[in-house]
Amino acid sequence: MGAVQYLIQSRAGTVYLDCPAGRPSVATVTIKTAGGGEVPSSPVSGASATVDPLTRAVQTWSASTPRSITLAAGSGTLAIGRDYQARWANGKREMCRTIGVATNTIEIADELPYPLTTSDYVESTRCTYALTTAQTANRGLYRCEWVTTVASVVYVYETLFRIARSLPVNPGTAAGLRAYSPELCSRFDQFVQREGSWTARIASAWDKLLAEVEGRGEQVFDRIVDWTQAEPVIYERVLLDMAATKRPSDDWSPVDWIAERRSEYKAALETWMASVRWYDDADAGRVQSPDEAGRDLVSIRMRR
Repeated sequence: MGAVQYLIQSRAGTVYLDCPAGRPSVATVTIKTAGGGEVPSSPVSGASATVDPLTRAVQTWSASTPRSITLAAGSGTLAIGRDYQARWANGKREMCRTIGVATNTIEIADELPYPLTTSDYVESTRCTYALTTAQTANRGLYRCEWVTTVASVVYVYETLFRIARSLPVNPGTAAGLRAYSPELCSRFDQFVQREGSWTARIASAWDKLLAEVEGRGEQVFDRIVDWTQAEPVIYERVLLDMAATKRPSDDWSPVDWIAERRSEYKAALETWMASVRWYDDADAGRVQSPDEAGRDLVSIRMRR
């Protein structure tokens, strides 16, 4: 279900599920290592998860501003970048992501498929479970099995999380993308606003970059010190993804435009991998320069 979540080694942290079926009345979680082992210190098996209490009735919605929704006051806290579920009175449901919050008014990344009325709701479907510092002592990949009950029906989902030496933080921003490629952003702005937002595209590009680094090996992922150096790679990935649906002008053929963006993305990725700072192989916390890690970088580039 979705992207891999990340926790920092030997720091308390929380894993979560945004339940697609709706807001659960009850949820439990079991956590295992990728190899089927137990969480250190205190195994987690069928433990009670916390269900976010946020449920808000729709107060105001207009077809002229379909991505803006004003909600009634109520329990729970609205947050930017969270996935919530719109629930219509007729039982239809649709997940939506917030890109703006102002008191009880939210802006969502994409338009919903149906109009909203005051009989409808926006609610959180998130279940969470908190892990202690002892339970996050060992780095590696872990699997969560969530058992949820929604409207008396049981649904089972799985999520993955990684305990890492440092937390990968997405350095990409809409303002940064505009500064990186102002001409292309200007040409694509109207199209992007109709289809969602730059922020959502940056988040998608970040998930794809993490997946690519994961694919090059666990030791590669866990040795990267500063993820902010990946900012140009994220922007090139956004532009590559855009190339599948939009060209800057009719002078570009679709094939040539995609090839151009793919070439730029690969160049940015290799430049980043060749210049990023690394933790040392001995796991002593010492930071290596690219020159010191040169022997390993040859191996990293081979992991395709």
